[in-house]
Amino acid sequence: MRVPLSWLREFVPIGTNVDELVERLTMSGIEVETIEYIGVFSPKVIVGQITTCTVSPKDPKVHILTVSTPEPITVVSAAPNVAHGSGRVAVALPGATIIDRSKPGFAVRDVVLATLYGVSSNGLLCSDAELGIGHDHSGIRFFGDDAQIGAPALSVVPIDPSWEADVVLHLSILPNIARCQSIIGVAHEVAAIFGLQVTDLRDDAGPSIQSGPLDPILDDAGNCRRFSVAEVSDVTVGPSPAWLQRRLILAGMQPKNNVVDASNYVMLEMGQPTHTYDATKLTNRVLSVGPSKSGEKLRTIISDEQAEPMVLPSGILTIRSGDDPVAIAGVMGGKETSVDAQTSEILIESANFDLITIRRSQKQTKLFSESSARFSRGVDPALTDRAIRRILAILRFNSPLLRVHSVGDSKNISLDDFSITLSVSQINTTLGTQWSLSEIETPLRRAGLRCKPGTAADTLDVWIPTSRGDIREACDLIEEVARLVGYDRIPETMPTDPIPQATMDRAIRVREKARDAMVRLGYQEIMTYTLSSREVETALFAAHGVPESWVALELLNPVTVERSIGRTSLLAGLLGTLGLNARHTNGCHLFELGLVIHPQSSPSGGVILPKEPVHLAMVTSGPLTAPSMHEPEPRRADIADVIETIREFAHLLHLDKIEFEPATAPPFQQGACGKIVREGQTFGYFGLIHPQVLGRFDLGGRMVAGAELRLDALLAHAKDHATFREIPRFPGIDIDIAIIVPEEMLAGTIVTTATAAGGDLVCGVEIFDVYRGAQIQAGQKAIALRLKLNARSRTMQMEEAIDLRQRVAAALRAELNAVVRE
Repeated sequence: MRVPLSWLREFVPIGTNVDELVERLTMSGIEVETIEYIGVFSPKVIVGQITTCTVSPKDPKVHILTVSTPEPITVVSAAPNVAHGSGRVAVALPGATIIDRSKPGFAVRDVVLATLYGVSSNGLLCSDAELGIGHDHSGIRFFGDDAQIGAPALSVVPIDPSWEADVVLHLSILPNIARCQSIIGVAHEVAAIFGLQVTDLRDDAGPSIQSGPLDPILDDAGNCRRFSVAEVSDVTVGPSPAWLQRRLILAGMQPKNNVVDASNYVMLEMGQPTHTYDATKLTNRVLSVGPSKSGEKLRTIISDEQAEPMVLPSGILTIRSGDDPVAIAGVMGGKETSVDAQTSEILIESANFDLITIRRSQKQTKLFSESSARFSRGVDPALTDRAIRRILAILRFNSPLLRVHSVGDSKNISLDDFSITLSVSQINTTLGTQWSLSEIETPLRRAGLRCKPGTAADTLDVWIPTSRGDIREACDLIEEVARLVGYDRIPETMPTDPIPQATMDRAIRVREKARDAMVRLGYQEIMTYTLSSREVETALFAAHGVPESWVALELLNPVTVERSIGRTSLLAGLLGTLGLNARHTNGCHLFELGLVIHPQSSPSGGVILPKEPVHLAMVTSGPLTAPSMHEPEPRRADIADVIETIREFAHLLHLDKIEFEPATAPPFQQGACGKIVREGQTFGYFGLIHPQVLGRFDLGGRMVAGAELRLDALLAHAKDHATFREIPRFPGIDIDIAIIVPEEMLAGTIVTTATAAGGDLVCGVEIFDVYRGAQIQAGQKAIALRLKLNARSRTMQMEEAIDLRQRVAAALRAELNAVVRE
């Protein structure tokens, strides 16, 4: 919101200290983003002293001057009175904004470094008209000899409210200060902050806008709370008065014609958007509000004549004349019914719409306007009739004989004030203050809120007008008091209650522990985008084909096609990063801990939020260590390293009973893939990435091993603390068993069976050799086991070890049909 201070002063008597105004506005919650100084108000318009003046060799009417500011600069000027003076002048340095007199009407321009007539000009000597302090543009402005060189030009001229020079504040309008989307709204805020009186806009004499023959039809009453109209004839369309055009330009809008300008002016001044139709172009002058129908089209006022009309999204709120849509309600009007130079009869629309509805219309149509910016934040419904009367008053500057034929006003909202009871103890407890009832009442009255003592002691009944849609509860009033008094003026107090001990959520704590474990195991963490593309995600199925059950969450309005769906796996991002890094490094070992997105479907057809489980994925490729004198060609990572990483990861997080079983799953190679199992439940897959998948990620010809685990589900079984067993005080015995089993027999099954058969005396079972050869039948393999035995409380005897070996051997024969080699 651009706020020219000259316009603001029409309603509130603010001083000339702009810095104080900006600070107090910002401290009250109304952020001033930038300040635009125009003309003589610019700090870069200063007093300079002409020290030399020579005629340009390229044009005798042009002079090249040296001006002391007090630093000497070169300025090129064609002003006719330059040659007759050597005094002190107004110099606009680069970066200053001045009035542009090279264009008709009111315009501004920035001063820049320029090369003129072959000379670099470092500034501009200004006339009264360019400074905005007068209309004389016949020559540059000279000051008296008492003007200090280098001082701001503003300091040597008395300020006059009739100047065209101005200061414009750029306010950041947030939803909670929607009332500041108008000059009058800002004036009320300034008055409340500084304790000033507001000169409210006088209700100009005109017809009463009330229920009448033109009452609009509210087919969608829930989304349109009030709709006022007036039918006007004998309108003369032409340019607006100069003062009005200037204000529009300073506020950021371009003048069109007096009818459109009056509508825009009232919107900026009062905050009530309006729209004007050429009444003769309407099929029915009784307008209605309703949803658009499928396939309906509208050419908006910003559309080219040659462009195809816009196909309206079905169900958005529209203004209709008969069966035809003539405007997108609260957003933009239609070109076919717009005012032009031949218009003599107009219909003025002034309505109030539900802010959520307007936000939806903006999003669906991708159209944004000054009107929708206000309606989407909330507009006072009491303004619709006043805005029409104000437009009529402005139109009379060009059309003094205009006549209002008929009016209409439909509403389904109460315009009465409502009250909120506020207690002194409530506000003092909340803010930590010791204020009295009168100290609380004063800022509320300055904000324009009616107050009277409540029925209970030390309470206040505060009446809230329709213009304060941001105040609905007592806590809103407490915030209003704190804001107007000044957050920086509320005394600092220490809390009386002890600060509670912060405790970290277990899930967060265990995830951080998982990160630390992966880093400890030699992997580097990366973070990739949660949003991906269908092409990247389905690349993981290059070798297996995309299963029919695979589904991804699709974004309705993606910023880019590369970020159009939610990722379903972490491996795609890891492989993409590995492919980029493989161009620069030989070995790369990466992991990522993050969420994946799995859409859910409802049997009843309703909306169900997707699941977002946290996964852990890793990829490893290339040498595990750097080459050295002792190992010039280090061993390269393979599937065994991933298995050992998962095993060590489980150990560091105190996860027991982790087993590995063969499996088939994308994106891994068949026969080099397994699943991670605990007590019969699968928690992830690991293996060598399939070559076809690697080719899709620029990793062709490399061996890459990886894994992906359902981390949150797995960590639910992790223990918070390690379980320790007493260190054996007595020596143990290692004894071996050699068996022959079928080729498909899993090593984990053999170890589990041997451990169970040995009981408490078995401290561990280790497979230390696997043999396939001439002495072993095809389809079988010989495995050597080592049983680590210890009685813990005594020295174990060899007879016990041999007896236990026989017991384990018998279990292997019975349960696994193994052949024990004696």
